[in-house]
Formats: sequence, structure tokens, C-alpha cells
Amino acid sequence: YDITTANSTPDKTFTFGSYTVGTLTGQKKMFFKPDGLKLYTYALSLNSNTEYVFQWNLSTAWDISTISSTVTPDAYRTMPLVNDDSANGLYFTSNGLTLIIVQQLYFYKFTLSTAWDLSSINTTPTQQYQKNAMPIGGNAIHGMFITSDGTKMFLGNQYRIIRSDMSTGFDITTLSHDGGDNAFFYGDPFDRDGDTHTSSGFDNREFRFGNNGAKLYMLDSSSTT
Repeated sequence: YDITTANSTPDKTFTFGSYTVGTLTGQKKMFFKPDGLKLYTYALSLNSNTEYVFQWNLSTAWDISTISSTVTPDAYRTMPLVNDDSANGLYFTSNGLTLIIVQQLYFYKFTLSTAWDLSSINTTPTQQYQKNAMPIGGNAIHGMFITSDGTKMFLGNQYRIIRSDMSTGFDITTLSHDGGDNAFFYGDPFDRDGDTHTSSGFDNREFRFGNNGAKLYMLDSSSTT
């Protein structure tokens, strides 16, 4: 979408077919390389519970209609993740040498020996962190965002987004057990923070920050917006 025109009709579309990797494989989360020429997605085979990271190349930066194939990723890597209801966040550092994946129960950090090259991923996590130490609440994580300096991680579920700080950038073992004053509630029908809210029917599924943190964009799956 071109957000300058505020048009509800997509400017570009791309439809994937039946993937040649795995069986009954579906994609869930995505991350673009900063130059817009590579798209990375998390994928799960529903038959085998095998988990992958796919790489799709674009011949024109940010133009999804130029993705090279509808069924065969340009590269992929089988990931040794805990099959706990699939991944809900995918993040590469700006130098392409670190990959962080958030699942429902755990966070994982992986290193790449060659920037942006999936074949160079060390599939043994260098760090692992259990999600139940976080005050996110709810029954699912819906989206993750990490600031460019790696010191702040934002996690969302259906009704709120929390911020937790990392005292060492991109070191998930240093995540703070925070969230109280750093929690942003929206359409909170359960009154989780003890204040009165009017439910607006929001059901967050993904979010991103823009304009150096001054804007928050949210994908809402509710029927009211």
C-alpha cells in the first residue's frame, strides 16, 4: 500500500502457491532486509511440524510483485525450534548477522557467519529466554519489534503492547521483567491495568513503529475497524 494516498486498494499484490518445501506449509511472519531486496518469512509444515525460515528475493526493492517465485524460496533453513504454536516474531539486526525469533513459550537468538545468508545460520541458539518471565499476559504473542540499538523490545497480544528493556543491546538474557508503566493498553475489555477503558474492539495481529518511534502502525483483525 502507498500510505500517502490512503487508498484501501493494494498498489501491489503477490500470491504464493503450494510451496515446494514441506507439505501443507504455511507462512506466518515476515521481515524485509533494509534495502528491500530480500523478504524473510517464518514457515511451518502442518504435517510434520517442521519449522523453516524462507528467503524470497525481489528484483525491484520493496516491489512484492517482483518476488522471484510463487512456490520455491530462493533459500531456506530448517530451524530446530520448540513447536509451541509456531513463531510470532521474526527480527534480523541491521547488519544481517543476528536473527531473533519469538515463539509462544521461548525467545531464540541465532547468529549468521555471513550477513543475510540463511545457509550460514548456526541453528544452535546462542541465547534462549523463557517467555513466561515476561508480563505480556493473554494467550498469544502477536508481533515483536526491536529498536535499532537493540535496547528495547516491544511485544504485543490482542489487547496491549509492552516494552521491556535489554541492558545489553540484542542480549535477550538481559530483558527486564517490566511492562507496568511501559504497557500501552488499547480497547482493553478485561481492564488489565485496573483503570477504566472503553472497548473499541481492537484485536492486534501485528504492529510496527515508524518515524523514529513517533508513530505506531497496527494490523487489526476485528470486525469493527
